[in-house]
Amino acid sequence: MQKQSLFKLIMPQIDALNPGDYAECEALFHPDIWLMLDDGERISMGHQVAQLEKAREIPLVRDGFTSDRHNRYRRI
Repeated sequence: MQKQSLFKLIMPQIDALNPGDYAECEALFHPDIWLMLDDGERISMGHQVAQLEKAREIPLVRDGFTSDRHNRYRRI
């Protein structure tokens, strides 16, 4: 997925978070979109979100893992 398309999908959910709120990747997508993705696409989206966070292109910082070992993000 192109970066601009990914931004359009996740920024509304990120903008709705208050600074300090936590979310995992699934919560960054509208539920209807997330449910349409197969497992491989969900993994790919998770990697892409992690790359955006690492590059500081989105206002999130990785803050540990969930109990399922998914990245947990904190809104900055």
